[in-house]
Amino acid sequence: MAAVGWESKQNLQQFGAMEWRCYRSRVNRCQPMSQSDGKLGRKLEEAIVALLSQRSVEDAARVADVTPRTLYRWMKEPEFDAAYRKTKRAAFGQSIARLHHLSSAAVATLGKIMFDSMTRRRPE
Repeated sequence: MAAVGWESKQNLQQFGAMEWRCYRSRVNRCQPMSQSDGKLGRKLEEAIVALLSQRSVEDAARVADVTPRTLYRWMKEPEFDAAYRKTKRAAFGQSIARLHHLSSAAVATLGKIMFDSMTRRRPE
């Protein structure tokens, strides 16, 4: 569905400074685009979680129960993109913190295995 032409958008400006979304097949059913209040809807939040947990956008779309085309469109919207990047940074930060926390135990375990006489490899 393609958005309507400039003339129709110009006519809609009389309703205020709000940005409107209209489609040719439903020009009489134009609706205001969501205003940025800092919160995403449940479906968009599910899509972000799916993007972070799945291998591809297509898999994420299937998990989020939307079409890949919809998910790609959402990814182009600044509000969604900002929330996705913020969530991705937070998840990455948590992963790094966990690695940092567990690294000393991992090194100790490897050292124990390396120097334990029972675990040394026997000559073949």
